[in-house]
Formats: sequence, C-alpha cells, structure tokens
Amino acid sequence: MATVHSEEMMRVMAMIAVAVVLCGSPASGESRFDVGLLLGSTTATDEDGALRFKRATTYQATFDVRVWRSSAVTLGIEVPFIASPAFDVDSTA
Repeated sequence: MATVHSEEMMRVMAMIAVAVVLCGSPASGESRFDVGLLLGSTTATDEDGALRFKRATTYQATFDVRVWRSSAVTLGIEVPFIASPAFDVDSTA
C-alpha cells in the first residue's frame, strides 16, 4: 500500500515540475499551436454496496492547431488525449 502512494506522489510531483517549466517559459503571441495539460481525480459509482471503487488519477493533454484566423474569429482543430489508469476495487465478498 505504501508503494502505491509513493508512485502516485511521484506522478503528481512530475506533473507539477512540468507545469512549472511550462509556465516559466516566455509566451508567444502569434503561435499556431497550443498545448494544454490537465491533472485531476476521478471517482466511479459504487454498485449497491457490493463493490467499492477508490479514487483514480486522470491525465489529459490537449493539442490545438489554428487553421484559419480573421479579426473576429479563429478556427482550430483540437485533439484531446486522455488517460485514466484502472481503479482499485474492494469487494465485500
């Protein structure tokens, strides 16, 4: 059980380090590409008390390319990548 928490803590620390590096870099006002990162917690519903699901961490990266731009409108193509590792499940049986 202790290794699960240490692995999860290492993942969170790595994501924080990536966010700090990305936030510290200078922004470009005319870039055609955008990358967004998201880290969150996910829960699943319990099934009538027979199964109990624990929380899981969800990771998302979104890549966006601007295709067309006018003075009032910008058109882009956005592709999200989502990863949600398996949930831990406890059974009462």
